[in-house]
Amino acid sequence: MQSFDLFISHASEDKEEIARPLAEHLRAKGYNVWFDEMTLKLGDSLRRNIDKGLSASKYGVVIFSPSFFEKQWPQYELDSLVQIELNRGSKCILPIWHKVTHKDVFSYSPSLADKVADVSTLGLERLCTRIADVIGAPSLAPQPQLLRPATTVTEIDDEEKCPKCGQKGEIFGYDGSEGDSFCWFECNHCGHFQPLTV
Repeated sequence: MQSFDLFISHASEDKEEIARPLAEHLRAKGYNVWFDEMTLKLGDSLRRNIDKGLSASKYGVVIFSPSFFEKQWPQYELDSLVQIELNRGSKCILPIWHKVTHKDVFSYSPSLADKVADVSTLGLERLCTRIADVIGAPSLAPQPQLLRPATTVTEIDDEEKCPKCGQKGEIFGYDGSEGDSFCWFECNHCGHFQPLTV
């Protein structure tokens, strides 16, 4: 079974503002992240795949927000993470408070309000540093940050597939700080990374 450095539990309403950017930032640093839209495929069983992702992850980043408190699936994920933490006997829940206060979290769960948490206003870089301080070195090689789809190379043909898993991928471009640039293929499913010759 594939293992993950961390699982990101969030409400769909928080995906654009905090969850997706955080997942992408962590992946760019080499962390193997279970994140729904990066992992799930059309037709997958939501519950079974979430259960597999939770059990295969070393840690769970939980983004507490007003929307999180109101949704069923994030609560299911949180309940599972609590059980995993109790079963392992060690810390695995890493809370991030997004547009909530200690009082809000305490009203939702006094035991979770007791955990040291970070707030989303710290910014992505600081949040990633704080997470890395807990979980240690990434399991994958750091990857360049995805800036935008490349426009200077030929687009991958619709029939082109990832050599590792057979799923479709995209071509991206990278602009380095020293003026260097290159392009690569990245699979939308397994994250396989392959430099391309322009």
